[in-house]
Amino acid sequence: MSSDNFIFNTTLAGKNYDVFFYEKDDSVFSANQIYKIFAVFESPYIDGGDGFMSWKQIKASYNKYEGNEIYFYVKNTDDIQSDTLWQGPFLNAEYDISTLNQPYLRIMAVMSMNYLSVQSPILNSIRASYYKVGGGEQAFFTKTFDLTFKPKNIMLTYNGTIPDSTILRFAIAGQETTDDEYFHTINPNIIDDIYDTPGIGNKLKLMISGVGNKFVPFILDEFAFVVSGDKQVVIS
Repeated sequence: MSSDNFIFNTTLAGKNYDVFFYEKDDSVFSANQIYKIFAVFESPYIDGGDGFMSWKQIKASYNKYEGNEIYFYVKNTDDIQSDTLWQGPFLNAEYDISTLNQPYLRIMAVMSMNYLSVQSPILNSIRASYYKVGGGEQAFFTKTFDLTFKPKNIMLTYNGTIPDSTILRFAIAGQETTDDEYFHTINPNIIDDIYDTPGIGNKLKLMISGVGNKFVPFILDEFAFVVSGDKQVVIS
């Protein structure tokens, strides 16, 4: 193999391997046995667009042969310039990503073949689906709370009857409004850092919205949230 294509040396299972990179359709010749060859596909960021609620599912179509492996990874962010980590690997052709609620999604497929392979894997397509606010969406708003201080953290909890087909979204704004543009999504049941969230000052308004199957209603019995900063306030 040409030293011009050499990337690095690594140790796997106690054995040393040299790692090389070749462009698609390059011919590879070696006096040594090639243990495994990898190919990586990275999609551009996919924008969920107006009314986006949450991602739903990734579905891939591919052909695998003896000695082949295909793994999938995703990035989910609200800022494509940020250094977001890849999540995965996902090993199946279909997998649920409904916990990802940021509007930008990127997909990576890592394919490999070992020295026993007679043919490389073939990736035919990858599709991402998502939930969008539509006719089945309902939104509820609290009053605007005067906190008298700028909050640093928020934690929200809730309970109710929420079918699998329903996606709930919790979001906060720093003013009296019902315009979705001014609301920023928060995650329930964890402590969220909101100190640097745009528009959040000493006032806070909560929006709860749900979208799902119109034939199977969701019921939100109660919710409560705690905000903390220089002070702490519990609202239920």
